[in-house]
Amino acid sequence: MKPKFVKSKKTTLREKRKIKKLDPKNFTVADLHPDFIEGMESLRYNPNAKCHYELFSGGLLWTDERSPEAENRDKIWCELLVFRILLMYRSAIILRVEDNAKDYKRIWEKLNEAFPHWLIFRPDRQSNNHAQRIIEGLKNMKKELEEM
Repeated sequence: MKPKFVKSKKTTLREKRKIKKLDPKNFTVADLHPDFIEGMESLRYNPNAKCHYELFSGGLLWTDERSPEAENRDKIWCELLVFRILLMYRSAIILRVEDNAKDYKRIWEKLNEAFPHWLIFRPDRQSNNHAQRIIEGLKNMKKELEEM
């Protein structure tokens, strides 16, 4: 059965005014929309999940870490940005270059502390064994850009 995709509504001016800027230095869990937290809580581990390189974060994304409904939750850009920061920081851990991403360490630590069971924090997905996948993803992206 194909997943059912729901067309996301356009963000209204009133909703845009509610969007606050993300401040990594003062980030707290309270900055997240409850729908984002609910969506992340609803995800379940799939040992057969496929892993791919996610272009916008430069990180790895397993298919069980996002649901089709996530696109509707991403109407508040802050949550999408936080999700990509988590992917990017996890890549820094995998590549052992956390110091290069220290601005986002607080977000990673705060969310890992509050929600250690989220799939994105699984220790097996932070292993240096995945470094080659990230490097290959970067090489493929560079090649595609050069071909444009």
